[in-house]
Amino acid sequence: MKQLFRQLKQRSIATRAIAIVLGIVVSILVLYWVVSMGEAPSKERKLLYYKNPMGTGHVSDKPMKDQMGMDYIPVYENDLAPGARGEPGLIVIEPAMVQTIGVRTAKVGKGKVAGEISASGVVALNEAMSTIVTSKIAGYIEKLHVTAVGQNVTQESPLFDLYSPDLDALLQEYLSALRYQSSLPANANAALHRNATELAVATQMRLESLGVRKTQMKRMAAEGGVPRLVTIYSPQSGTVLKKNVNEGGFVPAGTELFVLADLSELWVLADVYTQDYAALRAGSRAQVDVQGLPEKTFEGQVDFIYPTVDAQTRVAKVRIVLPNPRRLLRPDMFAQVKIQGASQTQLMLPKSAVLRSGTRDWVILALGEGRFRPQAVKLGSESGEHYAVLSGVKEGETVVASAQFLLDSESRLQEALHKLASEAVEPK
Repeated sequence: MKQLFRQLKQRSIATRAIAIVLGIVVSILVLYWVVSMGEAPSKERKLLYYKNPMGTGHVSDKPMKDQMGMDYIPVYENDLAPGARGEPGLIVIEPAMVQTIGVRTAKVGKGKVAGEISASGVVALNEAMSTIVTSKIAGYIEKLHVTAVGQNVTQESPLFDLYSPDLDALLQEYLSALRYQSSLPANANAALHRNATELAVATQMRLESLGVRKTQMKRMAAEGGVPRLVTIYSPQSGTVLKKNVNEGGFVPAGTELFVLADLSELWVLADVYTQDYAALRAGSRAQVDVQGLPEKTFEGQVDFIYPTVDAQTRVAKVRIVLPNPRRLLRPDMFAQVKIQGASQTQLMLPKSAVLRSGTRDWVILALGEGRFRPQAVKLGSESGEHYAVLSGVKEGETVVASAQFLLDSESRLQEALHKLASEAVEPK
């Protein structure tokens, strides 16, 4: 009886042990199932909206098709994760969609900037070839030989005949000095000869400074008398641009009478922006197109680069010398100028890759695996179909050369929606 009771007791202990083990196993299985069920919902992606497949910026809260019959693309919360990681504007597009919207890329590389600088300018007088004729002594204009603006003159052309009592007195003094010099005997004191010669030379120099030529003084000396009227000749060849005197008028000393200019060579004063200033060189060739002469291109050369910049327009003046043998060009004509500046090696971007917002310039960087990000850049001068890049990108980086407007709008849209989503989940 005791043995039977002992056997029953051992079986009861074994049964309890088995029950405990089974209970532990079941508890573990139940706990694993509960945990698994609790994690499953967290792995589901939250749908935010549907976007237009062509990147127009239109979104919808339900599935739909665009005008071309293409399905709108679902956008999930995880798609905006890059912005949450501190990369605002980063977008991810499926490779198939990248091909559909026609994204083309280009490498940022170094190249030679041709240095062609475009500028606007104005044709101006060559100041080195223009003269203002003024009256050197008071007198009366008895006769005008130049009667109208636009008349061409040479250095042998008379301008006007002047009657001046002061000039007449100086001419008489000159003739008297010549007579005194010739009256001295050959054996006279050397000091007398020297003084007479110095007096005649000094009077002659005064007359030359007043516009009387040596040939006129020799004629007076030969004739032994002073004419009533003295003819004043043109100091240079050129065209009369201004005429400020009339026949019979009295002119005091210092009065501006005429403006003469040689129009066979003119200047073009071009306005160059400061970003192109470094490429300018004196002696560079320039091509000039002038309004009114569309079929003609003039060749010139940069003669001088002005050392100052206009405080209001922020442009620098460049002076270009332009031959004008046929007198086709006229002062104050508007001109478009292309200057061949110095070549420089710089980072280059295709013009098609640049987005210009008015205040800043942008490119879309292609980061690979369908990832794109906008990047601000600072541009330099133009060279054909490229811009020189001063900052913002590095050599070897890839930029989007087409469809960047779609990517830019997509980037702005995702950034804005992510900001709204973030504000929506913040506790109030």
